[in-house]
Amino acid sequence: PDQQLCTGSSLELDPVLGASASILWEDGSLLPERTIDQAGTYSAIASLNGCEARDTVMIIAIETPQVDLGPDTALCAYEQLVLDASMPGATYLWNDGNTAGTRSMPNGSWSVVVDVSGCTASDTIQITTLPQPTLVLPADTALCDGATWMVDVAQPGVTYLWANGGTSSAITISSPGTLAVVAELQ
Repeated sequence: PDQQLCTGSSLELDPVLGASASILWEDGSLLPERTIDQAGTYSAIASLNGCEARDTVMIIAIETPQVDLGPDTALCAYEQLVLDASMPGATYLWNDGNTAGTRSMPNGSWSVVVDVSGCTASDTIQITTLPQPTLVLPADTALCDGATWMVDVAQPGVTYLWANGGTSSAITISSPGTLAVVAELQ
């Protein structure tokens, strides 16, 4: 029967012949089998005792899908990464059994097989979780007029953004108010 061929792959044409039959392919070759790696129409003539049989097969090329989930990635514990393997006419099978083309995923090892008309491709991505920095501000306190108080929350590998725009690990407080800081692990 006519067949499909995924780009980048090959298939074997192996006509069923009697024990002493000979074969002649359209390209002039006489081999009993033929390896095909591109689309086209292929025909053969089988001969036995002066009798001939002819057959033709059409090979249709199907573009092998290309899937790329991106590089392995590290995320904060509360984040998820959108993985997009979607392409027209495809079906999907993820390692957890899901069949969606696009997914929002937490940490773990994720792989997908993409199938377009029987031609498949796959990719895997590893998503790891970064450790979350711990941040403890001192307890509420009172300051005497004219006094200052230095708060230092330094941790290795962490950047800071204080409510007043400061970015150092320490801040000096000289007036009443609320103290707020965002810490981000580098």
